[in-house]
Amino acid sequence: MQLNNILKHVRWGIVLDSPIYGRVAVKVDDLRVQIRSISGPDLPAELLFPVLNAALPEGWIEAAETAHRSRSCPWCVCVYRGMSGCENYELYSLQSAEFMNQKLSASIHVSMYGKLNQGLNCWLGDLPPLLARLVEEYPPPPEDQLSLRDYTPESRGEYAEAGKNSGLQEALDALKVVEVLSE
Repeated sequence: MQLNNILKHVRWGIVLDSPIYGRVAVKVDDLRVQIRSISGPDLPAELLFPVLNAALPEGWIEAAETAHRSRSCPWCVCVYRGMSGCENYELYSLQSAEFMNQKLSASIHVSMYGKLNQGLNCWLGDLPPLLARLVEEYPPPPEDQLSLRDYTPESRGEYAEAGKNSGLQEALDALKVVEVLSE
């Protein structure tokens, strides 16, 4: 299973009383998974698993579980709830039981509104235990209330360097020349 050099955009929507829509970028490089909101509201927590499932190739769950099981240290997932109602799903690995060295391996932040307002950035093997805990609290919506469309983004054209002259004045000067010639 090749889970490297993947970049997908996923248009998502939830059709409830008032539908909401957005778009996220899902990127995987060197088994590092990143999700960023790129338009619309932040991704609702209950859509994290469906979005990953839409963007990543078939077999990604097995590959993630295999990576997770290769972990060399014991692990646990803790959920911390903030006073605002936000939640942090944190994956810890026990580096040393003797010294209680518990390293934070990865986390998923869910805002008080149930959104992933900090995106996601973690190793592929950290996803299975975090997702297992997250979907308990935020199960994916039924398919008839969900809209997902993934695609590979392409450049819209040749981009000018930042700070480069726009060419507006030259275009206006050219119009003046045409006006003078047509008189």
